[in-house]
Amino acid sequence: MSINTTPMFTGSEVTVSELEAVFGSIVGAVMGYGEGEFGADGRLRWCAAVLPGNSMQFYLCNRAKEVKATGGNPRQPFLLAMGSLKRAAKYGGVPRALYGVALAYPGNLPAEEILHKEDLQREDFNSDDGKFRWPMGVPFLRVWLSHPPVSFADILSYEPRPFNQSDGTNVIPLDKLASGLSSKIRSCRLREVILDRPSSISLNVIKEEKKYREGYLIPRRARYEKARSKAAVDAALDENIKKFGEYTCEDEECGYTAANDQWIKIEDRRKMFEVHHRIILAKGVRDTSVNDLVVLCPRCHRREHLKADGPSDME
Repeated sequence: MSINTTPMFTGSEVTVSELEAVFGSIVGAVMGYGEGEFGADGRLRWCAAVLPGNSMQFYLCNRAKEVKATGGNPRQPFLLAMGSLKRAAKYGGVPRALYGVALAYPGNLPAEEILHKEDLQREDFNSDDGKFRWPMGVPFLRVWLSHPPVSFADILSYEPRPFNQSDGTNVIPLDKLASGLSSKIRSCRLREVILDRPSSISLNVIKEEKKYREGYLIPRRARYEKARSKAAVDAALDENIKKFGEYTCEDEECGYTAANDQWIKIEDRRKMFEVHHRIILAKGVRDTSVNDLVVLCPRCHRREHLKADGPSDME
């Protein structure tokens, strides 16, 4: 494998500014060898941010506290910049450069769950005891790359300070990495790359959903309602089953029958149908006969009221 393989891109180019408008500001940069190893098909294999020891876990805990304190949601995915240290040249990469931006999963997972087995077994990625150097990491959900990587000097229009070894052990705020980087980086153009995850990975991304409180008691003002005859409804349903042998929607284009749902108990099939007034009750008082009623499935009943002129008497 080589990081010089042409990536398998998808979609059109976007700017960092456009990504931030959707996912929020980049929280910092993860610096390394110049992660970007591709398979033969061009899919990105190294799609995770890893840090030594418990560094990533400490970062996520501190970030969660900060986000909560500002009223945000720490369970939302966030943007990380991917950059390279000087030593990236040793592995065939571009040193001191922006490789791309990733949408990071808001949780830490063992490296063996988020990286390919072959990467975990590479000698140059192992510590002195023969174990993989970075035990935990944050998976990337999506990745946008600059291809080729663009040097930070070109982004900033000046030569930044040397990125030392410690920059590869933490998530570094962009402006701490180089003054003015958080604003200069926004004009960089990137393109999304297809990811190649290990088959064992199972990400349950937590999506924040709006919640609606229900179930509590509220007072309701007394109101008048149009009187409905239960006897008329029962008579219409009785007539329906006599006519069809099974409760059936009388809309000619539908024809749904309760027999279609064998899992519904026979004694409950009647409840699957509603009785519609051919002339809605909102028109006023009348003496209703079975001929004034039609048995419909709930979908057809709703459709009749939506297409009818005048006010609906459905709730």
